[in-house]
Amino acid sequence: SYVPPPRLQTDISGVLLFSYVWSSKEFLGNPSLEAGFIKECESIGLDGIYLSLDGKQIKEFLGTFEGNQRLMRFISLAKSRGLSVQLLLGENTWIYPENRDKLIEIVKLFNRFNSMAGAYGFDGLHLDIEPHALSEWKFERAKLVGFYVETLLEVKQVSEKPVFADIPPGYLNVPFQGKPLAEKVFQISDGINVMAYSTNINYLKRVSSDFYSLGMSYRKPVTIALSVERNLSDMESFYRRSISKLKKTIRIIKSSG
Repeated sequence: SYVPPPRLQTDISGVLLFSYVWSSKEFLGNPSLEAGFIKECESIGLDGIYLSLDGKQIKEFLGTFEGNQRLMRFISLAKSRGLSVQLLLGENTWIYPENRDKLIEIVKLFNRFNSMAGAYGFDGLHLDIEPHALSEWKFERAKLVGFYVETLLEVKQVSEKPVFADIPPGYLNVPFQGKPLAEKVFQISDGINVMAYSTNINYLKRVSSDFYSLGMSYRKPVTIALSVERNLSDMESFYRRSISKLKKTIRIIKSSG
C-alpha cells in the first residue's frame, strides 16, 4: 500500500485534513495501486489531496488523450470517496520572466484537461512557489517579490479554476507597495495556505488569528499547514504524534480564531 507523503493541512473554519502528494508516480496510472492509495487516504481521515505531477507525468496525464482518461479515472475514484483533488505545482524558478511561460503552458494544459473532464476534473490549482527559498532573496528580495506577484497575476488570469497559494507566516512582514506581501497574495488568489510548521500551540494560535482576520477582510479561505514530515524536529513536525493529537491541536487553533 502507499501512504500519502507527510504534510497535512487543516482549514481553520473546520476540522478538514488535506495532504500534499509530492510523488504520485508510485500509484498513478495503476488502478489497483490507486485504489490502495485512496483507501490509505480514507484511513487517515483526509478530506482532500494536493496532487503533484512531475514533468513526464504532465506530458502524459495532461497532454495525451489516453493520459487524460487515466487521470479522470483516478479523480473520479477520489471524488466518489469524498476527496477533493487540486493540482499541485511547485517550482520556485518559475517566477523568473524567462521561465514563466513553462508554468503558463502547464496551466493551459490544466484548463484543457478540466474542460474535457467536467465533473471529473481538478477542483483547483495549488501553487507552492516560494521565492524566499531562492538564493537571491537575501540580496534582491524586492525584485523577487515583484516577479512572484507578476507570476501569480498571470496564473490567475489564465486559470479557469480557483487558484490557491502557499505562503509562510513571514510574508506578513515582507513589504510590497506599502502593504504586506501576504495581503497582495490574498488579493490575487482565491485563498491561501499558511505554512506554519510548528508544534507550539501559542505560536499557531497567533498565526491563525492574524491570518483569519486577513481572510475575513477579503472573504477568502485561509488554511493552516502543519507538518508531519519525518525529517523535521519535534518543534516543527507532528510526525511523532498521533492523528488524534493533531486534530486536538487543530480544534484549539480553530477556537482561537
